[in-house]
Amino acid sequence: MTEVTLRGRHVILKMYLKEALDLVFPFPVLLFIDDNLTTGACWIDQHGNKKLYPIQGDPVGIIQELLYCCDFLMKGEELEGGGFVGNLRKYARKLGFPVKEGTKLYFTSLVIYLGEYIFELDDGFTKVHYYNVPLKDTNCQEFKKYEGTITIPLSEFIEDVLKISREFLEKYAPVIEKKITGQGGETGGYGYLWELYREVEGLYKKKFGEDNTSDTN
Repeated sequence: MTEVTLRGRHVILKMYLKEALDLVFPFPVLLFIDDNLTTGACWIDQHGNKKLYPIQGDPVGIIQELLYCCDFLMKGEELEGGGFVGNLRKYARKLGFPVKEGTKLYFTSLVIYLGEYIFELDDGFTKVHYYNVPLKDTNCQEFKKYEGTITIPLSEFIEDVLKISREFLEKYAPVIEKKITGQGGETGGYGYLWELYREVEGLYKKKFGEDNTSDTN
């Protein structure tokens, strides 16, 4: 198995499931959000051929962090979450992202090498602020922006995360587990991810209603 694509309405995750290169960032990945290359690089050679270059990441960690992000955005009153130590709002503005006062912010690397993503909940919309360093020096006009903000309705963002998470857990988590353990690593199974998935699904149904989940299965 080589290239695997998990596709939502807005979010597309491509994983290259060859042998695990290491146990921290085991597999190359590309992440697109609304046709923006938010993870990965692109280069056009002297013959005009475009090539995408994936970045090392952990697909399990990506799914886990996306689910944690959805969980954080839908519940509680805490305004800053994720793996950032310090004033996240100040840091986001330092990167040039116009985050508002009083909005919820979630910072994560998505367990991707050099990854920096800040998810902001603003009046029913998810703003994905991304900083894709490997794309900075690209000569590919299609993906010229290495930093930016993408706005998606919160419900549609969560639907995408649920959709790709379920497909990942059902089809590809067992494949990854086999490859990781084959390199001497341990996964402990993915029961905890199923629990997190069901928690997010329950929060989604409570917030947006049962009927809206039909596209996530």
